[in-house]
Amino acid sequence: RGEGLDEWQPLVCAYLKGFLGPMTEGGVNWVNALPRAAERGIAVEETRLRREMGYSNYLQVTLTTDGGAEFSLAGTLFERRYPRIVEINGYRMDVEPEGVLLLIENHDRPGALGKTATLLGEHKLNIGECRLGRRERAGVALAVITLDEEAPDSVLAALREIPEVLRLVPGMQVSRQ
Repeated sequence: RGEGLDEWQPLVCAYLKGFLGPMTEGGVNWVNALPRAAERGIAVEETRLRREMGYSNYLQVTLTTDGGAEFSLAGTLFERRYPRIVEINGYRMDVEPEGVLLLIENHDRPGALGKTATLLGEHKLNIGECRLGRRERAGVALAVITLDEEAPDSVLAALREIPEVLRLVPGMQVSRQ
């Protein structure tokens, strides 16, 4: 969804490139991103809206599985050159799409984020940035943590053992290139 979607086609291709790249043999690039998506049964639908969420430009991508599960990501460009992720699955936030992103959905309780940060620090993983979003107070929150490097599987397993952690999406490598 978005205004001026023709201008956004490169971002749609970038999204598909990042999403399909790790699971597609032969690679995905700017030219073949849309055809590769079609090969995998991914339909790209376009809906034009005027000024969404108060942004002058806004792009939302929603992936829906055959089983009906959805993943939604929305972004914008500030000053036509600074990309930002402004919403993930309904959690509003401001995330620079760069580096290794670790997404952690957890119970919104005191100490939940502290336990996560402590565990990462104990394993010598540096947090470059951390952004939080929540829909309601004391409900469920989403932390987007930018790491300097990918977390090993043993650390991801330990994170999943933290009682407050509900879901974890490990190490999405994001680049603006």
